[in-house]
Amino acid sequence: MSITVVGHVKVKEDQQIALAKYLDIVRELLDRFGAHVLHRYRFENDVDGETVGEMVVILEYPDLDAVHALFETPEYEAARAYRDQAFSYFRLSVIS
Repeated sequence: MSITVVGHVKVKEDQQIALAKYLDIVRELLDRFGAHVLHRYRFENDVDGETVGEMVVILEYPDLDAVHALFETPEYEAARAYRDQAFSYFRLSVIS
């Protein structure tokens, strides 16, 4: 059964090199674990509440094991430094 993951992020505009390095690593890992991006949405107009992100990314993984396996790789561990540099807000959640 496929698993959907939602990312809620805000990119630091002055960290495009770190963002590119992070995305290069993650794209390869997504391919390796059979996952892919379904949609990307930018927030256009806040209606209510505090805005902490600027974009939502919807990803699909083949199963929950693939989700955990990707984030436990040495490659993703190395990518975390780029992630922390590139995003001022970053949260991934499995949804049902």
